[in-house]
This record gives sequence, structure tokens and C-alpha cells, in this order.
Amino acid sequence: MPVLTVSSIDYKGELAPLLERRASKHGLYGLTDAGCGMRIELSSGELPALALALSELMLFDLRPFELSRLVDLLPVTLRDKRRILPAALMLSGSAHMIVPVSAEVLDFLESSSRINPEGFLRFRLQYVLEGWARAVDIAASAR
Repeated sequence: MPVLTVSSIDYKGELAPLLERRASKHGLYGLTDAGCGMRIELSSGELPALALALSELMLFDLRPFELSRLVDLLPVTLRDKRRILPAALMLSGSAHMIVPVSAEVLDFLESSSRINPEGFLRFRLQYVLEGWARAVDIAASAR
């Protein structure tokens, strides 16, 4: 039975409840706190379900945090940032990316027993972050 660890530096407190919710949606219930992250014991054939749960976590649950980080980098007032973020959230829908992202996560998990969602986003899914950055730019130019 493979054991995988999902850890986060940026989202330590948020990771456990978000991952538990996404995992349970896909029938995965063996998550435990590993101190440095969440451990999950998988039965045969459960790796694709975990890849899908992690993809949803990155594309839907971490998106507001990442967009907030991108908006915070803008050289505008706080008042403008408060207007830009909701618009960027609306413009940055990621549902259409779930299949290719899930395939990339599955490929990664087949050869690794550890994953860091924000690191995976920033280094392996740069095209997703680039799309979110474009959404922030469009929202900022429309203010």
C-alpha cells in the first residue's frame, strides 16, 4: 500500500481541511497528520482519485490565495486591490484545466511519494499561474 505525503509551506493551516474535503469527495479517507504535512495511505487503484483531489485543491481552493498574492504585488492602493481581486477571481476560472492538470499530477505521483501543492503550481503548472496573472492584469486595467 503506497503512502504519500502532501506538505505545504505557504498553506500549512489551510491544507488539512481543504485536502480532507477534496479527498473525501473522491472516496479517500486515510489522511493523517504527519507533522510536516498530511499522509495518505492508498489502496490499489486510488492514485488517480488522489491526483484529481489534488488538482481540484490547486485549481479551486488555492486559486484565491495565489490570486491574492498576485494582486498584492500590484503597485496600487489597497482600495484598488480590494476591487481587483474579486474581478480577477471571476476572470480566472480553472474548471477547463482539471483534466490536463490531473494527468500531470498523476504522472508526478507515479514516481514520487511527496508533493507540495504550491511548489507544483509554481514550477510544474506555470501556465496556470500565467493565466491567473493575465486575469489579474485584465482586472487591474479595468479598474
